[in-house]
Amino acid sequence: MPTDTSPFEAECRAAIDEVRAALRELYSSVGANIEAPQEVSRRFGVNKTLAWNVSRILTASDPLTSVPSLPGSSAFSILLDSIAKKGAEASTLKRARDAVKLLDQTVSRHVGDRATLELIIDGLTPERGDHLAVSRKLAYRGNSGLLGIQAKARLMTVFMAPNAERPDQIDFAVIRGLIGLRRLRSSVQWPIFQLRAWGHGQAVSSQGNWHSLEVAGPGGASSPLMHNFSNIAESDVQIRHLASGTNVLLAPGPVGNTAAVDCFVGDCVRSGASKYRSELDSTGEFGATISTPTERLLFDFVAHESLGFVLEPEVRAFLGIFHDPSEDPVPEDLLPITVPQSVEPLPGKPPALATPSVPQYNEIAHFVAKRMGWSFNDFKACRLDLSHPPFGSTILMRFKLPEAPSR
Repeated sequence: MPTDTSPFEAECRAAIDEVRAALRELYSSVGANIEAPQEVSRRFGVNKTLAWNVSRILTASDPLTSVPSLPGSSAFSILLDSIAKKGAEASTLKRARDAVKLLDQTVSRHVGDRATLELIIDGLTPERGDHLAVSRKLAYRGNSGLLGIQAKARLMTVFMAPNAERPDQIDFAVIRGLIGLRRLRSSVQWPIFQLRAWGHGQAVSSQGNWHSLEVAGPGGASSPLMHNFSNIAESDVQIRHLASGTNVLLAPGPVGNTAAVDCFVGDCVRSGASKYRSELDSTGEFGATISTPTERLLFDFVAHESLGFVLEPEVRAFLGIFHDPSEDPVPEDLLPITVPQSVEPLPGKPPALATPSVPQYNEIAHFVAKRMGWSFNDFKACRLDLSHPPFGSTILMRFKLPEAPSR
C-alpha cells in the first residue's frame, strides 16, 4: 500500500510558501526586483548563484518545484544580512528569518535533511514534469561509478510491417544500440546486450526464427552485431549463445572518451506474431533492458501505416530483467517503477528519426527497410525519450491488438 505523503506535503508546501511570501515582502521593502537576480547580486554584494536560486524560488509556479534551488540556512543568513545592511525594515527581516527557521524545522522533523527532501519531492506527483528525474540521475551517476561503465544513449527501435504473403502476420526488425559506451575501469567485462524474445505460441517466442539483420560479419560468420554501423573492434566483443538467448559482452580495455564505442545489434523475423488479438494474446509488447548505466533511452516504434494501433503504446517499467509475457498491468513477481508516459509521434513520411544522440540513425533505418524489402515512405513512428533510465530495469512499450475482422 502506498505511503500517505499528504500531511508532509501540506506542511512542506506551507513552509516553503511562507519563505516565498516573506522574501517577496523583504525584496519589495528595499525595491529589489525578484526577476532580476543579477541586479540583486550587484546591489547587495551576494553570490550570483545565491541570487539566481532565490529568484527561482520566488518566481516558481509550484512551490515544491523550487526545492532543488532552496539555499541552505547559512546562505539564507548571508542574503538577509546583506539586505539588512541596506536598510531593510526589522519586521520584514524578522519574518524572513522566522520563515527560514520554520522550514528547517519542518525538514528536520519529517525527513532530516535537504538532500532527502529533494528525493521525496522528486517522487511526490507524477504529473509534475519529468517525474523522478533527479532520482534517476543520481542513480545513473552512482551506478556508473560502482560498475565502471556508462553510455551516452541506449537505442531500442522496433520496425513492424505486415508480412507480404500473410498480411495477418507481422514482420519485425529490432535494432538495439549503445552510443558513447565507455569504460570507467579497465578491468570491466560487461554484458552490453542481452537478446531475448517472448510471446504466446507465436513465432516470436522462438529464438531460432530470429535472424541477424547483417547476414554475415567478417569471415562470413553470422553475428547479431551490425558491423557496418558499429565502431567496436572484434577483439572487444564476445558473443555467448545461451538456451535463453544471446549475450553480447564488452571485453576489458582502455577507459574514457578515447576508447568510447558505438555498438549496434539487429535481428529480424518474418511472420513473428499475429496482427490480431486471440484468447491468449490481447496485447503486443517489446522491452528495452537497461543493462548499462545510460544517460538517455530512445525507444522508437516504427510501423507500417496500416499498423497504426501500435503507435499509441502504454509505457511500463519494472525493476529486473523481464522475460515472460503477462496480460496483467503489473506482473506479480516484479517491482514496478514509475516513469514518464510521454510517447510522442515523430513527424514525416518517412518518419524523422534523426537525432544527435544517434549519428547514423537515418542510415540504419534505410538499411533495415532495404534488408526487409520495405518502402520506408510507408512508415510512421513514435518515440519514448527517457533521461537516465533506471539501471537493472526493463522498459516496456505495450499496445492493444485489434479484433480480427469478421468473415
